Amino acid sequence: MGKPDTEVRQVASSVENILNSLSQLEKDIDAVSKSIEDIKKRFSIYADEEIENLKAEITKLANEEARRIVDQAKKDADKEAAEIMEEGKK
Repeated sequence: MGKPDTEVRQVASSVENILNSLSQLEKDIDAVSKSIEDIKKRFSIYADEEIENLKAEITKLANEEARRIVDQAKKDADKEAAEIMEEGKK
């Protein structure tokens, strides 16, 4: 009877080791999943911040371009007004 009892203990020990390994694997998978979720959140926050920064930069560039266009139009209008005034004096 000693031999089958030893085999049963060995099998039980092997099963216990497998269960412990599976339990540890499950813990590791949970930790990795949590880490991935944290990374996703940080990436989302970073992406939102970058989008806002780019919006601000585009707005700034658009305002500068609009100002340049208005300034050029004013110069052209002033020049044309001066020409008209000169024509009126003749």
